[in-house]
Amino acid sequence: MSNLTKYAVPEGEYGNGTTLEELHVNMSNLLVRAAHGLNLVEKRIVMACVSQLDSMRVGEREDYSQSLVKLSAKEYGDNFGIDMKNAYSELKSASERLFERYIVMMRQTPKGMKEHKFRWVSGVLYQEGAGKIELNFTREVMPYLTLLRSNYTSYSLGMASALRSVYSWRLLELFKSWETTKELFITLEDFRRTMEIPESYLYKDVRVKCIDVAVKELQEKNNLNITWTPIKKSRAVTSLRFKWKQDDQIKLNLEGGEAAKPARTRKAKQVVKIDKAFIERHARPGETYDQAKERLTNKENGGGSIQ
Repeated sequence: MSNLTKYAVPEGEYGNGTTLEELHVNMSNLLVRAAHGLNLVEKRIVMACVSQLDSMRVGEREDYSQSLVKLSAKEYGDNFGIDMKNAYSELKSASERLFERYIVMMRQTPKGMKEHKFRWVSGVLYQEGAGKIELNFTREVMPYLTLLRSNYTSYSLGMASALRSVYSWRLLELFKSWETTKELFITLEDFRRTMEIPESYLYKDVRVKCIDVAVKELQEKNNLNITWTPIKKSRAVTSLRFKWKQDDQIKLNLEGGEAAKPARTRKAKQVVKIDKAFIERHARPGETYDQAKERLTNKENGGGSIQ
């Protein structure tokens, strides 16, 4: 067999004695930056199964396959904080839809970039009495999940277990795929495609319903300090720049008790720095730079909220 032993645990023993929360989701960067076609429940189930794959080993060969993965309602409920009744219900409901879910990846062809679509799974089985779901990953997706040596993204499943928005989870994955630079520059078109934002959304909707929701949740639950800036060409936002770092002020619960409550104090007025980046971020659709600057400066000096 090869040098694989220095990279991986013995064949067939990956994940033994380990909780889902401790396992890692490992995916090729190409897959991370593709559109996944999953809602939050489906995302939880698929990623919980992906985390059980030994990503250092080959996915399939003639005498070996790790494409079939099982997930119990108890494992699912324990990891994502869901009661057993809903855990059973969500596994059963997802089992009826997952076969139809597919990935959309942009690929270079002689005629330019084209969409390549392929399914996550080739088969799904829900065991009613046992409360288990079985997923059989497709041969097309397995190379993006196994035998990974470079250009891949890794994060513990526990990092995403508390997230309640699929946009938050997808943004977390994008951040992890650019972990070395902790900076992401992406066109708005690519961001829409990867995050699967409805085509009907205007930029304001993208900001409010997708970016603001995801950034707020990742800051609160993953202790990330995130800043982002919309990049405009003429008057239209064409790209986005995200920067992030781990927040050192991690919120810890008191040992054996509730989280400490801060004393109530009078809130000092927050001083806002009205610079170019701030103005571009808070500019309203259709506003010129000078109009946005005047409005924001007046609000800071004379009161009122900045939208």
